Amino acid sequence: MFSPLSTTIAFLLSSVLFLSFENLKVWSGMHISRDIDGFSPRFPHRTVVFARNPIFSDPHSPGGDAAWDSLMPTGRGFVLIENPEKYGYHRGIPTEKGVDRFSVSVFHQLHCLGMIRASYYKRNSTSQPIGHMEGNVPPEILDEVHNHHIAHCFDYLRQALMCNADTTVEWAKVQSNGDRRQVDGWGIPHKTCKDWNSVLGWMEKYKAPAEYSGIL
Repeated sequence: MFSPLSTTIAFLLSSVLFLSFENLKVWSGMHISRDIDGFSPRFPHRTVVFARNPIFSDPHSPGGDAAWDSLMPTGRGFVLIENPEKYGYHRGIPTEKGVDRFSVSVFHQLHCLGMIRASYYKRNSTSQPIGHMEGNVPPEILDEVHNHHIAHCFDYLRQALMCNADTTVEWAKVQSNGDRRQVDGWGIPHKTCKDWNSVLGWMEKYKAPAEYSGIL
C-alpha cells in the first residue's frame, strides 16, 4: 500500500518527468527542425516595435554609413553549404575550400537597400519633392517634408526587412562561359511568401476611403 505522501510524491515526479519530456520536444523542434527552404532552420519569433532610429534615417554621414555597414554580418551575407543538392539547390559560388557559398536573401535585400540609400544621398540631394501636398506650400517646406519622408522610408524598410528576415538560400548565376562568380537572386523560389492575390483580396474587403490613388 502507498501512503498518501508517497502517492503525492510519485504523482509530482511523474508530472515533472512528463513536462520535462514535453519541453524537450518543443525545444528540440525549435533548434533541430529545418525551415521550408531546407537548409535554413526555423527561427523563433518575437514582437518588435518599429521605431525611428536617427542613425539609420539621417542623411549620408560617416556615423550613418557605419551603422548601415554593421547590419552585414561576417561573410557579407553568404553561407557555405556542403552537398547543396541535398537541399534541392543548384550550385553556388565555388571557393578554395571546395564548398560552394550561397547568398541569404535578407542580407542581399539589405545590401540593395543600402546601395539605393548611398546613391540617393550622393546624387539626389537636390531632387524635387514628390507626393501629395495641400495648398500653396513654399519650396523650402516641400524640400524639408520630402527629405524627411525619404529618410523615414529608408529606416522603415530597413526594419521591415530585418523583421521578416527572408532566409531563402540563393545559388549562383551561371555566366555564358559557365563561370559561377555572382548571385543576382533571380530564379530563386521563395517558399514562405504570402499569396499576393489573397493579400489584395483582404485589402479590398477592408479598404479605407482614399483621396488619391497610385503608389506615392
